[in-house]
Amino acid sequence: MTNLKLAGIIALILNGIGALVNWLSFRSSNSLLIKLNTFGGEITIEHGFGGIRAVHIYGMTPDQLTTHSVQFSPVGFVISFLLTLAVVYLILLVFRRVRTAS
Repeated sequence: MTNLKLAGIIALILNGIGALVNWLSFRSSNSLLIKLNTFGGEITIEHGFGGIRAVHIYGMTPDQLTTHSVQFSPVGFVISFLLTLAVVYLILLVFRRVRTAS
């Protein structure tokens, strides 16, 4: 199996696990576990591993509600997959080069 195919399979599995972890984390605590935050005014967006995105909108007056929502982002999944693929591919490449040099 080539390095790229193996890296693709591993990256897909890691992204699936990351998405599941983030989904379960949101269901239990309204927050993603593996994330990058974007802050702005009364909103916080959590861009999570595996294409999961959480949006928190905070009410600024007593009569406004605070809401939390989660959704799947196909673009986020592709970006997460490609970054994971690159890292796994490089790790496999280095591992095989070190192994053949020994």
